[in-house]
Amino acid sequence: MSNWQEFLISRGAQRSSGGDITVDTHPDPDSEAPVLSVLSHQRLLQVSGPDTFKFLQGQLTCDVSDLHQGRSHLGAHCNNKGRMIADFRTAAGAEDACGLRLHSSALAPLQQSLARYIVFSKAQLQADTDTCIVGLSGAGAQSLLADNFAAVPDSAGRVCQADGVTVIKLDSARFECWIDAGAATEVLATLLSRSQLAGSGYWDLLDIRAGIGQVRGSSVEMFIPQLLNYQLIDGISFTKGCYTGQEVVARMQYRGKLKRHMYRLRAADPASAAPGDEIYGGSTSQSVGNVVMCANSDESSAELLAVCTIEAASENQVYLDRQRQQSLELLALPYAIQ
Repeated sequence: MSNWQEFLISRGAQRSSGGDITVDTHPDPDSEAPVLSVLSHQRLLQVSGPDTFKFLQGQLTCDVSDLHQGRSHLGAHCNNKGRMIADFRTAAGAEDACGLRLHSSALAPLQQSLARYIVFSKAQLQADTDTCIVGLSGAGAQSLLADNFAAVPDSAGRVCQADGVTVIKLDSARFECWIDAGAATEVLATLLSRSQLAGSGYWDLLDIRAGIGQVRGSSVEMFIPQLLNYQLIDGISFTKGCYTGQEVVARMQYRGKLKRHMYRLRAADPASAAPGDEIYGGSTSQSVGNVVMCANSDESSAELLAVCTIEAASENQVYLDRQRQQSLELLALPYAIQ
């Protein structure tokens, strides 16, 4: 166990049977006070070497050419049929290095897929299990970071790096921090002096409310990027050129017509759905889509993102079960589905 994991346990976190650090507290998601979420369900895949960015440009849906200019993007790696093997957030590291932050259950599939293409490049892949990944949210998050770091990103999608800490601004009230293991205990102590500790489920709920879905192990190669609304959240570049699966993704954008989108919904029972679960409509016994991710919103309900047919969503008749006993309530997203 690393020093920073031991520190978090001393502050009330637990170590799961699988070795992850978990937190049982559930702060109010509408709270303005800073909340520090331990993202133990996320991992970093590090790509390094002289050909890193050339290699990634030919494999990812996002444009990596501006990462060294302090940018960060959502992106995905697809198979030849345009289906997402994994999605991630990117940030440049050293001159010839780039980190991809993704769900731990999709790490092995992504690494295996990229390994097939990287053999002819002067670059290498390495799973990073030491870096501490946390999220900081709340109206006071910006000032907390500004009071303790020399530089803090001032707009969404910007990155600042110093003293072993990478800070990425996601929106007006959310930041993601990748902290080198050697610096993590001190940084965590500083941040927790003015914030409440929370776990990965709290951050998942914030992602759901932001309309940002994520591929999990059970949904690898299930969705094309547009089904997760990636064209609406800057997860696809349509001008960068070719990448694996690009023909399918571009054809859907310019010549196809999506029959399904990702929607935000509420379930009456907490933790009542898992990624990949089928959902059903009101007029057919056939599945109309699949759950993307789910998180408890309070003790009696959960919120989820799910891909489903436009027809089922427009009728507001979506269910977790074929018998139509567990109805789902359609909720608003922060962007318009097109």
